[in-house]
Amino acid sequence: MKSLGYWLLLGLLRLLSVLPYALVARAGNALGAALYTRMSNTRVCELARRQRGRFGADMIERSASAKQVVRLLRSGVPVMLAADMDHGTTGSVFAPLFGVPACTLTSVSRLARLGGARVVPFVTEVLPAFRGYKLTIFDSLENFPTDSEALDACTMNAFLERQILRLPDQYYWVHRRFKHRPAGMPAVY
Repeated sequence: MKSLGYWLLLGLLRLLSVLPYALVARAGNALGAALYTRMSNTRVCELARRQRGRFGADMIERSASAKQVVRLLRSGVPVMLAADMDHGTTGSVFAPLFGVPACTLTSVSRLARLGGARVVPFVTEVLPAFRGYKLTIFDSLENFPTDSEALDACTMNAFLERQILRLPDQYYWVHRRFKHRPAGMPAVY
C-alpha cells in the first residue's frame, strides 16, 4: 500500500504500485484515465507514463485542465487519482491524519461534484514473499462529496488511516505527508 488512491476507478493502472487509491466513477464502459505528476527527468517520466497507461488508460498530466477530467467523468469514463500526497497548499486543506494536520488535496471532492461521479476507494498490496498483488475495491464513499471540502478531506484521511493501520509496512512513507504546515506550526521534517 504505497499510497492511497481515492479517486477514480483505475486500480489496474497501479497494480505495480502498491497503494490505497480511490476512484471517481460513473457507470460506463470506457477503460479509464489516470492523473499523473510530471517528473523532472523526462526519460523516466515518459517511461512511467507509458508503463502506467499500457493497459489502455489515458494518462493526463495533473497540471492539465480540470475541464478535460470533468468531461471524461460526465461521459462515464472512470478517472484514477492518487490523492494521498502533499502537493502544496493550493487546492488543499489541512485535515487530520493520525491527529496531525496534513495538507490534503480537495480535487477529489471537487471533481466528483463537478463530474457527477462516485468516489470508489481501492488498495493494492504486495502478497507475502512478493508472490503477486491483491487489489481490494471498496464500496463507494457514502454521502461524498459533501458541500464541505474540509469534511471530505477528513473522510479521505480517515480511510487512509484505516488502510495504513492494516498494512503499515506497505505504505509508501517517503511521500512526506506533513511537508507543508498550517501557519505557526513547526516543520515536521
